[in-house]
Amino acid sequence: MNSKSLSFPYFGTKQRLETEAALESFLSSRGKSWLSLSLSYILNELVSNAAKANLKRLFFQNSGLDIKDPKAYATGMLNFKEALSSETETYFKLAAQGDSLVNVDFEETPDLLAITIKNNSGLEPQEIKRIEEKIATAVHFAGLQDLMLQTMDETEGAGFGLASIILMLRKMGLDETALQLTTTPQLTTFQIKVPLSILSETEQETIADAILSEINVIPQFPEHITRLQSLLSNPESNFQEISAIIRRDPALITDILKAVNSAAYGLPKPIANILDAVKYIGIKGLQNLVLGYASQNLLMHKYKMKPATGHW
Repeated sequence: MNSKSLSFPYFGTKQRLETEAALESFLSSRGKSWLSLSLSYILNELVSNAAKANLKRLFFQNSGLDIKDPKAYATGMLNFKEALSSETETYFKLAAQGDSLVNVDFEETPDLLAITIKNNSGLEPQEIKRIEEKIATAVHFAGLQDLMLQTMDETEGAGFGLASIILMLRKMGLDETALQLTTTPQLTTFQIKVPLSILSETEQETIADAILSEINVIPQFPEHITRLQSLLSNPESNFQEISAIIRRDPALITDILKAVNSAAYGLPKPIANILDAVKYIGIKGLQNLVLGYASQNLLMHKYKMKPATGHW
């Protein structure tokens, strides 16, 4: 049995890259690199939120609020996201100086890859209830359209992350039972179990054929997005060319700057220049961000809905 363990007090860019590299190492050794994108998304969501759960405890302690008191909890959550966004580095330092800890354990057997994410703080009853409600709601979604049309609880975010994890698992041929939650007063554990026999070559071909058969009904992206995707796929393109295309779309500029200045990247100071943001996020990160941005805009246009924001 192969295994690897990672441990860190918070989840910034360095930790994210280290986690993704460990995952890719396991998948590539078994010829399953095609699972990397989906599992990286799931893993980053779970680890990021495990780290945020610990930071949430620090915020409540520093604010003099009792997280176990439902009224104090509701009051604290009104300010937690803003505090974390504006004082990311401060809370990262507090986490490093204190006892906040997130563990990511990879265990591979001949038939299974188990990924376990632990953070050393338990869940409060209202948090457990909220997670269970999100999973129960997500299992009824037929796809991304249902998720984005659903009005989500915005107390701690839009609920998009956990629901999208369930959808991602389903696309991999799994269901919500592949994601298990256990909690004690001192520990919260999420575990994903991925059978390494998942999707035979024939099944992959079937999925590919199904995707191709639907291409004709997919709306076309705007010309500048298509051009941008082409540049991002061209190894000879440069960041100046890419930035020039992005500058044509103010909303995309806003999304990119929000992303690079979010807690996930853990920058010591904000980035305000789009060229600097593009360089920092990198080609792979931009490909994912642009695809998500363009896809959401298509759905917003088609279904006349408001954009989805936040995290689970």
